Amino acid sequence: MAGTKKHPILIVDDDKQTLEALERLFKKDYEVHVASSGTEGLKTLKDTPVSAIICDQRMPHMLGTEMLEKSIPLQPDAIRILITAYSDIEAVIAAINTGKIYHYETKPWDRDRLKNIVEKGIHSLEMARLVRDQNEKLKIINQELQAANEKLMELDRAKDQFLNLISHELRTPLTSILGFTETLISTPIHERKDFEKSLSHIQNSSQRLLKIIEKVILLTSLESKQYKIHKENVDFNAIVKHVLDSHKKEIENKKIKVSLPSGNPKITGDSHLFHILFQELFDNAIKYNKEEGSIKLHFDSKKDGIKICIENTGENIPHKDIKNIFDKFRAVKDMKHHGGGLGLGLPLCQAIMEAHGGSISAHSKPGLTSITLALDPLLS
Repeated sequence: MAGTKKHPILIVDDDKQTLEALERLFKKDYEVHVASSGTEGLKTLKDTPVSAIICDQRMPHMLGTEMLEKSIPLQPDAIRILITAYSDIEAVIAAINTGKIYHYETKPWDRDRLKNIVEKGIHSLEMARLVRDQNEKLKIINQELQAANEKLMELDRAKDQFLNLISHELRTPLTSILGFTETLISTPIHERKDFEKSLSHIQNSSQRLLKIIEKVILLTSLESKQYKIHKENVDFNAIVKHVLDSHKKEIENKKIKVSLPSGNPKITGDSHLFHILFQELFDNAIKYNKEEGSIKLHFDSKKDGIKICIENTGENIPHKDIKNIFDKFRAVKDMKHHGGGLGLGLPLCQAIMEAHGGSISAHSKPGLTSITLALDPLLS
């Protein structure tokens, strides 16, 4: 019922007795506002939202139809009821036809009939608002579904690219292994040349294949929470030194300057995983850095945890790519020409950080790309 809603309504009439009678009629069920002229009524509507406007037609200075018309921009949703005499019927019809009023009631008005008209009008208003709100919600849901569908389509395309890429990455070392093995088998021992070189190719290809398999297995076990974290005091400096030593040749060839912080941050976690983490991060920082570029490692220990940042002077990563850089099935560089590996390195780094209750983020601007690791105070 409308009475339980306490909807605000505005009654406009220049006759004091009529205004008081209408106020008494509706004040039990509604929050009633009154005005003795069209001008006063419009002033009230500027500051007070109402659900219904009941207005007399014959008022000095401004007719009811004019007042209701001017009220539309102020309160477009409100229902408009005009009280009039039969002599004004042509003006009323014109107002109805232009959508300015919801209903008109002739004088003398009937109490129960007028109350019923207002109640039905407000009910129709509630239904209209409900439909509008539901349409807005459906519009938002539709937009979200559309965005989700586009995301799924994008991931599906990335998955297809990834499958093509991993088939290449697996086939290449396998082809090499099989090729050199078949050559060795089909060649008599006394005719074999570069025997050790062939074995070295087989070994390198096998190691490459093993690394791919290990990376996929580790990422899967971390994401499925099957990997058991071995917590210990992590020797941060020792890990970084070992990783940089393993990349010494690439660093020297590109003449990259590496800056390391003083001190050794206290970290509790799985040393093996942290070694893999920094191996992947430095591998990217070196691979995508420019000639004679730089890599800077720094950390900041506070009460809320520790932040470790690796910066490199590689090319800028576009915003559309940086926001998806930790997604699986995305190679970092040129997927078409297999210049960025499997695209599992950074997702693996994210999985390692999440397994330790931490987080990883990436930022890029022209001439500088940074990866920031954030660890919980309990692990630092």
